[in-house]
Order: sequence, then C-alpha cells, then structure tokens
Amino acid sequence: MSEPMRDCLAPAPKAWPSSLLSAQHVYRSLADANLPDEPLLHWDDLADREDMPDASSGGSAWQISALEASRRWANPVIFRQSPQGQIAFSLSRTGKALKLQAWEAHWKFASPLLGEAAVDLLVETVSDLRQRLPDVPISIEVSGLPAGKPPKALTRRFEPFSWRQHFSHAAASLDGGMDGWLSRRSAGFRRSLWRARSHAEAAGLTFERCAPTTQGGAGEAYARMLSVERLSWKGQCRSGLIAVQGFYGALVRRYAPHKQARIIFARQGERDVGFCFGGLVGRSYRGQQTSYAEDVATLSVGNLMHVETARWLCDEGARFQHFGPLQPGLDYKARFCELKPRSFILQLLA
Repeated sequence: MSEPMRDCLAPAPKAWPSSLLSAQHVYRSLADANLPDEPLLHWDDLADREDMPDASSGGSAWQISALEASRRWANPVIFRQSPQGQIAFSLSRTGKALKLQAWEAHWKFASPLLGEAAVDLLVETVSDLRQRLPDVPISIEVSGLPAGKPPKALTRRFEPFSWRQHFSHAAASLDGGMDGWLSRRSAGFRRSLWRARSHAEAAGLTFERCAPTTQGGAGEAYARMLSVERLSWKGQCRSGLIAVQGFYGALVRRYAPHKQARIIFARQGERDVGFCFGGLVGRSYRGQQTSYAEDVATLSVGNLMHVETARWLCDEGARFQHFGPLQPGLDYKARFCELKPRSFILQLLA
C-alpha cells in the first residue's frame, strides 16, 4: 500500500475539553503517551496471539508509525493495557461528535482491541467519557475484525451501526517449513521458480538477509532501500517508499529495537538491485514494500526475494507470511498465497 497518508476527517481542533483530557487513560497526544519498551512488547505479544487477518499490523510499530505520519498525530489518544488485553484509540471530532478509531485509521488493517479483556476496558473507558461529555455523540470504529458475525461482546454493550467487509488479504502458511511452503504452490510455479533461480545465479544475483537492531543500522538499511526505489518503476512514479518516506522510515526504526525488521536485499556484484521489506511480530510476518531496479526486471527478482523471505521465516519458525490486501493488478499475491482471510469493520454508537 503506497498511497499518501491522509485522514478523511477534519484536522484536530485547537482546543479539546478539559473534562476529556483529564479522563483516565486519555493522553493529550501521542507524544504525551510516551510508551516505554515493556508495554510495547506486551502490545506485540497480544497482537501475535489475536485471531485477526493481519496480526502483525496490529502491533506497536505499525500502529504508532502510522499515527505519527497521519493528520491525527496531535489529537488525543486512548491507551489502556492490562495483562489480558489492551485498547488503543485515536480521537477525532467532526462537528460535535467524538470518534474513536484505531491509531492506524488510514488503511484500517488492524483492530484497536486486543486480548480477551479489551471489550471490558473499552466499556469502562467509554462509560467514563460519557459521564464527562454527556451531550457529545460518541462513535467507535473497530477495524481488522475476522469474517463472521459482529462480535456479541461488542454488540451487547454498544449500539451497532454498520458491519461491512473491508479487505480480502493474501497470506501463506509456513507450516512444514520450506518444503511445506513449496508443496502448497503449483507445479508450474515451482518449475518457473527453478528456472528463475538458475537465470539469476547466471546473472550474478545474490541475496542478503538484513535485520537491523539499532537506530543507526535501521537508518543505513532504509537508505539502501531508498537507493533501490529510485531505480525502480515505483521511484519513477514517486510511489512506494518515495510517496511515504516518513512512515516507512519510522517503521524500520521502530522495528529495529525489538528485532522485528526483515529485509532481503538482492545484489549484483557490489550493487543493491532489489529489496523486500517487512516485519516479524511474534511469529506473524507482514510484508511492506518490495522493489527492484528496472535493468534486472527480467530476472524475476521480486519473486525470488519473496521466496528468500519465506526461507528465512521458516528458519525462524514463523507461522505466516502475509502479503497485505489482495488488489487488482497484483497477481503475484495469488500465486504466493493459499490463504485469503477477510477483514471487517464494525461501527458502533456509544
């Protein structure tokens, strides 16, 4: 996903009611939340254990980086955590109404509710807001929910407004390691892959695993990724990393201290000619961006980097390789993925 970060809601108002800002677990802005490592690691653990179509995007790095890059970065946020659950909402105001959304509310990949205690935490928090703002309509958007009926735990407590499908996702199981992964691809795919690897080796293509764990290492890796992007068709169109440099740069940096970044670089001699970037949260991998130089496009560099990523993830015992939403024109996702979970959005009125 490479369209610019934006927000369909009005910009943050200059002043928020003091009764709202004095509520428990409400922070004046993302900066005021100032979350240390311990709650972030717990956040990621809760996301990894959640039954959602895109677990990795429910993690802290994606959610925080997306909010930082959005028009809502200075709006108040709700963050509340317990051993069994967490809620993380950004607040927006349209007219007199107050809207609660996930911190990442642009693509709406993941849920603002994690863990079995999340609904109770939300009920308590909204009850407090309702007492403080008795005349203010409050709506709640819960994105990233799996297929099925709206969760009864939510619809019993709040008034359902709408329930709609949002995305079909593309993912591959890593059960059985690399042999299992390959067995779930077609025979034609495996033959094409063997031919592509032979051609790439003949052309001097090699693959490097890069997992930065420091801010300096993350900055160096991202600079290499941007250099490749400028040589790709995405760079020429100013899409991909070029379109949202701040967001993806922040994502690499936030992945680094928790050892979550996974980057495959394709190299030809001493030159980077491709990258495949994603993050491993717990045992769920989420691909972010893949690009390669135009002069190596005939070598199936993108496909080979996805395979190298799968091999790396299998070595680490990961469960899923997630490719993001299924989109027209991105046929490679269907070839790589046998799992196509759907995500839904539930709108509630408090």
